[in-house]
Amino acid sequence: MAPTHGIIEIRSLADLHSLFNIGADITLTKEKYSHPLRPYRLIQPEASCQYQKKGTRCSKMHQHGFVVELNDGSNVLIGHCCAHNHLGLHDAEVKGALKQLSAAEKRNIQRHKVEAFATCRTQSPIVVKRVLKNDTACSACVGR
Repeated sequence: MAPTHGIIEIRSLADLHSLFNIGADITLTKEKYSHPLRPYRLIQPEASCQYQKKGTRCSKMHQHGFVVELNDGSNVLIGHCCAHNHLGLHDAEVKGALKQLSAAEKRNIQRHKVEAFATCRTQSPIVVKRVLKNDTACSACVGR
């Protein structure tokens, strides 16, 4: 399951909103769930979980979660705890799809970083390794 919106690291709520039309007033239930679209890891816990559990919306602010599509085509956010503990609680297929999507996303982002920095011949392998590990920008590559 490859990412549907290019290889871009989603680092903020603004990034999520620039890639997806998130229905802020929509609540996700297991019955409305269709499939995962993309995992994300934000710098700050600024995304509100839209999953309904025990009759009320979770609304917990989180950093790590998934954009999911509902049966009607709308998109919502679900925190990783609710995604794994509630949405996929009794459904191995749902849980597997979320894990597969996360793994594919991590591989694609890492591959993209390696390819981007491999084109930067002015940096030593040590600098490239540090950049990949710390998600910092290569000064010679910025603006390319």
